[in-house]
Amino acid sequence: MSANLPANPNLPRPSLHLLLKAIGDPTRWAILGALTSGEPQMVIEIAEKIGASASTVSKNLAIMRKANVVTANRAGLYSIPRAYLPTLGQPIIDFGHCLLRFDAQGDGEG
Repeated sequence: MSANLPANPNLPRPSLHLLLKAIGDPTRWAILGALTSGEPQMVIEIAEKIGASASTVSKNLAIMRKANVVTANRAGLYSIPRAYLPTLGQPIIDFGHCLLRFDAQGDGEG
């Protein structure tokens, strides 16, 4: 995989402006960390993991969806597109513009 492009060339690289907005907030950063497992999760699951309300998580996920940083399936499960996860189970996200590394707990602080 190229260090500059997502693994899936059919998946558009997120807009840099929207990407920075999506990752520049501590709550959204925590959401990303919670989703690095690659497993789709419900809003309530994410909220429990990061210690926030479901309403707060839902509002932040909407911003992240607009930036194409996360996706939601028909069942309302959110995930990071597989193309941005170079190695499943590893707390690393590659958006093409940048490579994000999270600690083992997924909070990115450490």
